[in-house]
Amino acid sequence: MADHGQEREREGIANPDAEHRERTPSNPDIALLPLKSDLIFKLVFGDARYVEIVRAFLIAALDIPAEEYEDLKIVDPHLERDRPDDKLGVLDVRVQLKRGKLVSAEIQLRETPSMAERVAFSTGRNLSRQISPGQSYERIEKVVIVN
Repeated sequence: MADHGQEREREGIANPDAEHRERTPSNPDIALLPLKSDLIFKLVFGDARYVEIVRAFLIAALDIPAEEYEDLKIVDPHLERDRPDDKLGVLDVRVQLKRGKLVSAEIQLRETPSMAERVAFSTGRNLSRQISPGQSYERIEKVVIVN
């Protein structure tokens, strides 16, 4: 007698997420979680254990010299608030490069309302946190946004 559970699993029916997983080119029977998923993107690129993957991705995606990535650090993706009632900003991934340059990465699969405003908000927060009263504006490092 056939095991219908195994047959259904092979067909992706027993696992409702199977249709959302990517198949590897070398083995179509192995399902991988999609890197384009917000959660998976954050887990891979926002975890210090995978800093070499983050470094390789940024070097491939951005026109920034490779030596800028020498001291790459994955930092807290929450944007600091000045007051408790300030808007909370949370990025998918936030990375600090050599000399304090910040890179923020967000993955959006669908058109998101007010995306330009969200980018302006997070860029402003990232810029304004770099200097304190009395410090020169020349101390501000570039902020790079990857969407």
